[in-house]
Amino acid sequence: MLARAGLRLNPLLTTGLEGTGSFTGYDERILNNNWGYSFGGYADWQPGSSFQVQARAGYADYLFEQTSQVIRAMDQATWYAGLTLSHAVTKAVSYSLSAGHELRLGITADSITDTYVRPSVTWGIIKDVTLTGNLSYEDGQQGSTSQGGGIAEHYDWFTAGVGASYSPMKRITTSLNYRLTLRSSDAADRGYTQDVIALLITYHFPNENN
Repeated sequence: MLARAGLRLNPLLTTGLEGTGSFTGYDERILNNNWGYSFGGYADWQPGSSFQVQARAGYADYLFEQTSQVIRAMDQATWYAGLTLSHAVTKAVSYSLSAGHELRLGITADSITDTYVRPSVTWGIIKDVTLTGNLSYEDGQQGSTSQGGGIAEHYDWFTAGVGASYSPMKRITTSLNYRLTLRSSDAADRGYTQDVIALLITYHFPNENN
């Protein structure tokens, strides 16, 4: 659940307060059930139709119940912050940049705390063809040795991707994408290098509006 209350200070700037609440329960007794909440402030600045900046910051907390048979429940809390910038330089070229710090639920441990940066760019300089490029870097801490069980590690996660999509007809899009992933970890056997190539053909079914 997400709730926001904002005040438009002027036509370009809106600022206010935000809060979230959640409950997560697991069928298998591997991870711990939890309640999560966060509260903080946000601001949206849009000086023009082609440029937008969004910022948010606050405090996040997860309260864990002892439902796991292997991981000792420990509450986790930290500050969060995020900054997203998007800019359409021309009708054909645009870019975006996201950076932040967050606390989120894990898969092999109860929680993950990470700091990330994710730039991307899109080119549409050829008719019916869109080119994309993106990078992502994440520095994270997963689990804790004091909890026992699960995975406890500090990791660095880097990805780089490029792609091209072609729309020969209105409802059909063909995409070719490549992604390189490099992951290092202080836990044994948790680092890897991965190359992924994907060819996608998408058909968009008509609806009542088109």
